[in-house]
Amino acid sequence: MEAPWRLCAEDAGSHPELDFFEGTFVIRDDGPTCHVSWGLVFDPEPSDAGLAEVERALAATAGLLDELAAQLAC
Repeated sequence: MEAPWRLCAEDAGSHPELDFFEGTFVIRDDGPTCHVSWGLVFDPEPSDAGLAEVERALAATAGLLDELAAQLAC
């Protein structure tokens, strides 16, 4: 049986400024290294608040991925 390699979650409650918000993390074993990627699908309200929420989500996720990369580099 293959281990889970992808997590996809819709996060509607945490982002009321957005009509739809879904993130996908993928972890792929490449032998001596691994590949981690992240994707975001969103449908912001046509407002500055919706776009600002997307920018906050991108910055937070970038920080998490940087932290993960630092942990794996040890």
